[in-house]
Amino acid sequence: MPQTVDSGTDAAVPDAGEDAAAIDAGPPVCASGDVCREGVCLPEDLGGTCAARCTHDADCGELDCLVLPDGEGFALGCGPGADPGYGPGNLCESDGDCRSLRCEARVCGRTCVDASECAPGMICTDVAVGFAPGTYGGCGFAARSEDLQVDEIPLGATGIASDGGGSEFAYVAVPEDAVSLTLVATQPDGATPLRIGFTSVTAPDTTLLLDAAALGRGDDTPLRDFSNPFVDAMLVPNSTVDRLTFLPGLYSWRPYSLPEIVDGPWPETDVEITALVKRAAGAIDAGTIDLSIWLVDIGVSAAAAPADARIQDALGEMEGVLDPAGITLGDVAYREPSDADAARLGVIDSTDGSDSELAEMFRLSVGDEGLRVNVFLVRSFASGINGIAGAITGAPGFHGTLHSGVAARAEAGTLTALQQGRLIAHEVSHFLGLFHVAENPDASPLYADDPIEDTPPDSQNLMFWSANMDDPNTILTDGQGYVMRRSALVR
Repeated sequence: MPQTVDSGTDAAVPDAGEDAAAIDAGPPVCASGDVCREGVCLPEDLGGTCAARCTHDADCGELDCLVLPDGEGFALGCGPGADPGYGPGNLCESDGDCRSLRCEARVCGRTCVDASECAPGMICTDVAVGFAPGTYGGCGFAARSEDLQVDEIPLGATGIASDGGGSEFAYVAVPEDAVSLTLVATQPDGATPLRIGFTSVTAPDTTLLLDAAALGRGDDTPLRDFSNPFVDAMLVPNSTVDRLTFLPGLYSWRPYSLPEIVDGPWPETDVEITALVKRAAGAIDAGTIDLSIWLVDIGVSAAAAPADARIQDALGEMEGVLDPAGITLGDVAYREPSDADAARLGVIDSTDGSDSELAEMFRLSVGDEGLRVNVFLVRSFASGINGIAGAITGAPGFHGTLHSGVAARAEAGTLTALQQGRLIAHEVSHFLGLFHVAENPDASPLYADDPIEDTPPDSQNLMFWSANMDDPNTILTDGQGYVMRRSALVR
């Protein structure tokens, strides 16, 4: 509450320093701002005394800059905020939950003059007062300009300790119209190669969504994430509403690292964090994905591909497989590497590590742009596999990295159109955030199935660990569609 001073001969008006807001704002008790020196009277429940005007908390010393009723209008004045109360960006249900006494669309606000006073992901903008006409400068979210859009939010560098436990926490606030959050961690160029990932993720209601230690023990968690060299991305949610309710408000997480090679170097480092917040005007029942098809020594050129029956029939079958998930193909562009790269990478000899041929091939996408999936069609893999995804989940819009795409065998005469379409759909679905519904039991998997409730380990499901080429597995469940449609790559 504002302090008062004796009005005797020594009661000089002080300099307008940081304590000025709490000194000599007028009579100690008021019924309206008319009797107050600065024209602001706190409501009775906040003390009923005169208050100093303000534009943000820095004007108020130990008090808060509050949005107050003023007759039929409003005023910004220094007063006691809720104590305890949540800061900007936190989930709230009523004004009293927030220190600022402002709960805007289930997220705490705050008066401000600069975005640095707000939570990451928020901006300092014009916020509607609500109880009176007009707006004030407050923490809020950029307006959504389209029915469906993805906001890319650079969050800067976060430090990773070598044991992971001492890593810095990072945060981002998401608005009420958000349907998903994709976190992308990247190492800077030239850094010692490390496997990086997320060791914990906490929801706005403080629910622990991911615990890497529990996941490492084989325990089930609502979120899944496994480390990758140089770049890691995680889709929140990658399970369904029965496991994880996606809420507005402040998400927090910690990154971790591991040596890329067993017993290799494990330095402390920084990673750059980018958040992609997908926002929608309503329910997401359908969407499209854009593809860049890379033709790597399979006997079809980029110029010929749009009319090539083998390619077009496979893409048609792929679209048919994805149709139950409500996903169709949007823009499809065709690309091809140089003759030298095609000759060298037509058969992929190595798939593991940052120096593998697979990583080299994915890096060819460096010139691509936008939210699209790079699909590399090669003659074959020396290991005998049919396909592989660069990551689960792929980093949306991050081209030219060792994880920027998926690859599938596509040598002429080896697969039917349905087999080829199913194979591409399987790998693209990994890139959109789906795990296997069951893993090869002979490979000692870390987890036995995916985190989606309605996906039993059915060998007919598209995401079963092995493909039945005689009767291609093409089933997708409602839960799998729910997750894929929340990818930033699906528009």
